[in-house]
Amino acid sequence: MIKRKKVAGAVLSSVMVATLVAGCSSSGTDSGDASKSTNSGKKTTAPDYLNAAGMPIVNKPVTLKMFAMAGPYNKGEFKDVEIWKVYEQMTGVHIEWDVVQQANVTEKKNLLLNTGTLPDALFKVGFTGAELTKYGGQGMFLPLNDLIDKYAPNFKKLLDENPDVKKGVTMPDGKIYSLPYLITATPSRLSNKIFVNQKWLSNLNLKEPTTIDELYTVLKAFKEKDPNKNGKNDEIPLSSGQQILSITEGLKGAYGLGTRGAHHQMVDVDPATNKLRFIQTDDRFKELLQFINKLYAEKLLDQEIFTMTLPNIAAKGAQDQIGVNITANNSYVGKEHENDFVGLSAALKGPKGDQLYASLNSSLSAVGTFTITKENKYPEATMRWVDYFYGEEGQKLYFMGIDGKTYTTGSDGKIKYMDVVTNNPAGQTKEEVLGKYVVWSGGSNPSVAGDKYFGDHAIGEITKKAGLNLMLFTPKKLWPQFVFATEDSERIRILENDLITYMKDMQAKFIYGKVGFDKWDEYVSTIKKMGMDEYLKIYEKTYPSYEK
Repeated sequence: MIKRKKVAGAVLSSVMVATLVAGCSSSGTDSGDASKSTNSGKKTTAPDYLNAAGMPIVNKPVTLKMFAMAGPYNKGEFKDVEIWKVYEQMTGVHIEWDVVQQANVTEKKNLLLNTGTLPDALFKVGFTGAELTKYGGQGMFLPLNDLIDKYAPNFKKLLDENPDVKKGVTMPDGKIYSLPYLITATPSRLSNKIFVNQKWLSNLNLKEPTTIDELYTVLKAFKEKDPNKNGKNDEIPLSSGQQILSITEGLKGAYGLGTRGAHHQMVDVDPATNKLRFIQTDDRFKELLQFINKLYAEKLLDQEIFTMTLPNIAAKGAQDQIGVNITANNSYVGKEHENDFVGLSAALKGPKGDQLYASLNSSLSAVGTFTITKENKYPEATMRWVDYFYGEEGQKLYFMGIDGKTYTTGSDGKIKYMDVVTNNPAGQTKEEVLGKYVVWSGGSNPSVAGDKYFGDHAIGEITKKAGLNLMLFTPKKLWPQFVFATEDSERIRILENDLITYMKDMQAKFIYGKVGFDKWDEYVSTIKKMGMDEYLKIYEKTYPSYEK
């Protein structure tokens, strides 16, 4: 059993928050004071159109074209989200948004890059280190090192105080091509948590499951014994609005898989041999898929799991149809029954006694969330524009919204969400209300999601407790996203594209029962032919520096 007595990331969180200076006046770090000396000791001279510090950012109106991912709760026009109206008034920078939904962002992103029709910047669009190396090396993305030194005081302070973050965002050629998403609020670092319907347990006089076998027993009872007491056989024992990946990621630790955390879903270290392991070909992963196949075949797993969305799960939750939900937040089942769900007290024990909860990300949640392209005529203003969100005032705007509309500030300086957010009269969830004001849902945010303006407000007590319980069972060693050597980055990207496509297809077929497990050896053999050994060799060269 793997236990942790102290919550990982707390020290990093306090360091980050301490280094981010509040205020947006010309004297504060949040202002983006570009007139100060750089590391070289030379004075920075801002372009004529740019104000070196304070707000507005520019002394004449500037328009930038940005491609962006909309989160699942941004239902209206992205340009009409309230913080953009406020921020444009503050900065003097107008944004023309080209927006796609999360499900389509990869396809549209690749289309833009392959056709060469680039915006000025890409916002909330995730890039891997391999992609940043590739497109940055081709000159499509601007290197940001000098811009950060001169025009990003908030982010520069963060890098100076956190060498691991600097290492994570610096590509093998020594250049930084994107700003990252940093999460220091502990519950949010667990991308999946297991929530069980406590009311259903009580109705059936059942105890919280502590093992995989007990989970099966509970799910079976949920299916057969009408725990929602409506006289219908409409219960869905297990589901997730974040589809099948949440199920596999939430359960794989019970099978001893994922020993280095959630950033590396294909490779970890086998504790029995202390050697690298390709997770999706391991016999333990086969056992996991066999268990999920059993759940699916017996209709204990949502039959729509491969197409589920957050609105889908909320609709089913509103009808009191969900028994166990593996997801980021208990509120995703909808406001009607969210308080019926509680997190497990501990990680589930697996068939071989493993009690690991692997779905933990490092604080460096995503390395590539904001890039500036070669087409940008105002890179200095663009850097100042995004840097604000790494400062304290910018974090407050980004995650809390607008004073007097989504939160209030007390006489003691403490802030809290208003009732319209936490107790909405129309019955909307917190996330649904905030979708009109902020854009952080869906992740990949160029900012710092800390406790002060995110975890203590956006994350409810049930989710926080669920996260803290599971943190005690997370990996002792945690890998951030790797920065591969230049010669390996493109090869890793190509191998991943082919391997992931094949594995997703085959895993779905195993779970659906369209392909029997007597074909497992053929599946493994195909993965090896597609370059598994080469993939592991690249990892062999890279991972030692992350094991320290």
